[in-house]
Amino acid sequence: MDMSIITRILSLMTVFTQFVILIYLSLKLYDKFSKIDQLKQLRKYVKENSLFLSLIITLTATSGSLFFSEILHYDPCKLCWFQRIFMYPQVFMFLIALIIKDKRVFRYALPLSLIGVLISAYHYTTTTIIGASSDFCPATGASCLIEYVKDFSYITIPLMALTAFSSIVILSYISSSNKFQ
Repeated sequence: MDMSIITRILSLMTVFTQFVILIYLSLKLYDKFSKIDQLKQLRKYVKENSLFLSLIITLTATSGSLFFSEILHYDPCKLCWFQRIFMYPQVFMFLIALIIKDKRVFRYALPLSLIGVLISAYHYTTTTIIGASSDFCPATGASCLIEYVKDFSYITIPLMALTAFSSIVILSYISSSNKFQ
């Protein structure tokens, strides 16, 4: 199997997730969310399945990062390692929470995801937008400036991580919000 196909699939999943986040935030912003019947059904589905959706997101992000480093042999930089530290445990947290049907897991996943958002946003902006090196990327070891993936002129590995962490933050909000019952 051509490995670039898997990278493209991960990029397409990132774009799709960003599109869903944009639609959700737009509907929330304009307060149209509760007026359309199909959207009521959709938000009910998302709320009821937030644990499963979170597991899929964290499992995909974890598998994707392992695919990049272990199959394609992309060296993760220090910022990538920090992002992994905050993503990997969430797979097990959501798996256990799904098995025992405990949505309180979002209390623990939210801080991990918020820290992950900050790290991946910093990583993306310093490497892609600003294009400057950071203190986290020393001369020895993997550089944060190497863009192993650059799909659709903006999708990079740090942006994939940012999208995954942001999705967990939004699912945490939806799961805990009384407005979504």
